[in-house]
Amino acid sequence: MKHLFLSAMVVLMSAFAVVSCKDDDAVAPSISSETNAVTYVAARSVQTLYVTATVDWAAVTNASWIHLTKESFGANENRVVFIVDENPSKDARTAIITVSCSGGSHVFNITQEGGHAVDVPTKSFNVISDGGTLKITMSANTAVEVKVTEGSNWLEFKDIKGMGTQFPYMIFEAAANDTEDERTATVLVKEEGTSDDKAITLTMTQKEKDLFVPEGDTEFSVEGSEEKVITLDFTTNVSYLENISAPSWITPYVEPNPEEATKTNSAVKGQLKYTILKNAEYEERVGTITIVKYGTETEMVKYTIRQSGNPILTIDPTFISSIANGITAENKVFNIKVTQNLPEYPTATSSADWAVITESVDGFTLTVDQNDSGADRTATLTFSDPSGKATPVELSLKQKK
Repeated sequence: MKHLFLSAMVVLMSAFAVVSCKDDDAVAPSISSETNAVTYVAARSVQTLYVTATVDWAAVTNASWIHLTKESFGANENRVVFIVDENPSKDARTAIITVSCSGGSHVFNITQEGGHAVDVPTKSFNVISDGGTLKITMSANTAVEVKVTEGSNWLEFKDIKGMGTQFPYMIFEAAANDTEDERTATVLVKEEGTSDDKAITLTMTQKEKDLFVPEGDTEFSVEGSEEKVITLDFTTNVSYLENISAPSWITPYVEPNPEEATKTNSAVKGQLKYTILKNAEYEERVGTITIVKYGTETEMVKYTIRQSGNPILTIDPTFISSIANGITAENKVFNIKVTQNLPEYPTATSSADWAVITESVDGFTLTVDQNDSGADRTATLTFSDPSGKATPVELSLKQKK
């Protein structure tokens, strides 16, 4: 009987133990935290977030600047440790860390404050030779120190305007460059109190003194009877505009070689060349070449080209050839063509009454009487400009017996 009682007790205790194990296994998987959002400073730091979990759990992040020391955890672990990189920007940034188990997840919203940052988008600047005020855009969320370390004899830092706004800018004052040499200045921009090796280096390059100087004559006299190339001695290192008042007969010189047929003139040459075409007119003509400094309306140099008139009075070479060796004794009539640009019709005279010249539509008609004298005879034919400018043409006419 006693044996039966002990056996019953063992069975009951075993049953109780089984029930207790089943109750433990029935705990619901879950994960939670009392923290939802955290904010960290811009400096690099090691941080910890605390978790309550009933089962194994894991952690992940969506940010490259957050580094988890581990990603898998047991149910008995209650914290996730991670490293936050330094924020190089002046702007705050956000990320999330997600912890999860089979029963759910929890999200930590991470915010990192912006760091002390100074930046100048453009690092090199060109300064005009006249100098003046320079405004250079920058960005900064901290006190800034600016130093001119080279070129302080012509470049001076004045102030920073607009700090605390979206577009702060530095102000510099540059002196005029009165030399014929380019010069540079170096500027260091950094967070106040930091060493120079952490500074941003800016380079300012100032042009040499603007040269816009005519070094020779500005008045030219050119003979109208032939084409000529003239050279203007002109020194400049700036761009210019060229205005020719008479482009029909004054043109920029072009190299005769077709392979090199480009304009000779440029903004950096010390000489400007122009072709003056032959004057086909009887009267003198005047043209101008005006060189204007680019960007101005009043700074200019004017050259005056005065070309003499070119009176033309020529006799048809065919007629001259036909009488060169003398003409026969028979009566003859010659049509003499004349090329001329005279304001008045040219005149023609003969020294002999047996050779008579009269005007015709395109020149003159020469009528020669028959020679019955029994001897050779000669006459002088003279063609003249009534105004006296063109050179007279004299021809000797010989008629054989």
